[in-house]
Order: sequence, then C-alpha cells, then structure tokens
Amino acid sequence: MKYSDMSEAQKAAFRDILGTIINIKSQEEQKYIHDGYRLLVLGNGAGIAILAAFMGSLASHGNKISGLIIPLTLFTIGVVLAALTYVPLIAVSNQATINATNQITDFFLNKKDVEELQGYGFTKKGRFILAVLLGGSFIIFCVGIYMCLSLLNGL
Repeated sequence: MKYSDMSEAQKAAFRDILGTIINIKSQEEQKYIHDGYRLLVLGNGAGIAILAAFMGSLASHGNKISGLIIPLTLFTIGVVLAALTYVPLIAVSNQATINATNQITDFFLNKKDVEELQGYGFTKKGRFILAVLLGGSFIIFCVGIYMCLSLLNGL
C-alpha cells in the first residue's frame, strides 16, 4: 500500500511509527558503538597503565624491565585493534540511519510501498572484519594477562 492510498489516520500512524523507528535505530546504534567495545579499549588500556606502573617500580629499584616489554606491546596492539572496531561500526550505524531515512522519505513520496521497507546491517565481510578485530583484541588481552601473571609468579 502506498502512502497516497492511505487514509489520514493511517498516514498519521505511519508517520509516528516510522519516525519512532528512526529514533530508536539511531539510539540503538549509538549505544552499541559506545558500550560494547569500550570495554576492550578500557581493559587493554588498564593493562598498559598497570604495566607502566610495574615498569616504573622495577626500574626505580634497578631491576630488569625487559620481561614486561612484550606484554606492554601486546596490550598496546590490543587497544589499537579494539579502537579500530569503531570505524566499521560508525560507518554502518551512520549508513543504517541514512538508509532508514531514505526509505521512509521514499515511502512518503509514494515511491515505495510499506511492504518494501527493510533494515540495514553488516554484510558478511563486515561481520568478519569486526570478528577478527574484536577476537584479536580479546586474544591479545588474554595473552597479555597470562604473561603478566606468569611474570609475577616468577618474581
């Protein structure tokens, strides 16, 4: 059914519903971006801060810090990988909002039926890239923690 074929009550209802969908979609994507991946950045960043404190303490007592360089490097790589996940997420969330807005505009201009409206998300390639970035960051985080714990057991 096209927008022009609807009664005024149906038009008003669809305007409200579709406006709400755009609002919810935008908020969902922003929350998804901010909350989910912040944890990996903070986790790896905390690892960097803790290792920097250990290195400072060891260096002030004249001890070797070379054992902590590899975990520090791993945590740094983990932060970079976790931060890189924001790039595709921002691109997709922005594109999803634009896509929804364009479809709703086309619906109101009678270019599209209500049954043709559809969502927008990641392609298989996009999901794979996100999985690699997040998985890599998580694995590096776990390896860094393991290395730090094994170094602490050796002290």
